Amino acid sequence: EKHLLQKCKRLTMIAESLGTMKLAWCALSAVTPHVFFDTTGCAFTFFVARLLAGCKVGAYVHYPTISTDMLSLVWKRRPTYNNDA
Repeated sequence: EKHLLQKCKRLTMIAESLGTMKLAWCALSAVTPHVFFDTTGCAFTFFVARLLAGCKVGAYVHYPTISTDMLSLVWKRRPTYNNDA
């Protein structure tokens, strides 16, 4: 599925988030823990763990997937390495 991200210049954050949800479901359907503890910052996996797998969710998020500084660059339409405005 990485090839899909290479072709798509827009909506990559959505594609990556859907990919993390799919990966979380594959892992949680193989082995379902009582507590799902995330340290990656991929918050979209919380939905899969809590609602679909029925786990309690805990997290340590040092650097979130989408941060307010990223959003401010998008709103200002300022191009950067991951945003072509």
